[in-house]
Amino acid sequence: MPSLWQALTGEKTDMTGYLSEDAAFAVSRKMTPVWREAAGLMLRGDYYPLTGCRKDAADWYAMQFDDSDAGEGFVQVVRNVQVTEDTYRVQMHTEAGKTYTFTDRLTGDSFTKTAEELECGLDVTLVPRSGVVLFYTYM
Repeated sequence: MPSLWQALTGEKTDMTGYLSEDAAFAVSRKMTPVWREAAGLMLRGDYYPLTGCRKDAADWYAMQFDDSDAGEGFVQVVRNVQVTEDTYRVQMHTEAGKTYTFTDRLTGDSFTKTAEELECGLDVTLVPRSGVVLFYTYM
């Protein structure tokens, strides 16, 4: 699944081979709805790079797409294989006075934070070589 986290683009980039194991196809089917929702936001939302974009296995990678007209967006965070810290603090773009409801579409977990709470950052904890896409709405 790591390649699907890193290949989150406006165009589907699924590298599951024809002769792959059934488990690889199951992961692809699981990620397709996440990609579809994210792709729409990538096409119409504003892009905010939240980390540098370096080819370094010891770096975290994070980005945000925000559609302020619709009051929705997503944050993607990826922990590369050599990152030593378990948690990364994401400094998101937010609108003052708004309340943000985040949802992980794969787990169904949701939580809410105000823009003021997010000024201190959003802590994301991941195991090595993993990622998360947190969709959000705000009002």
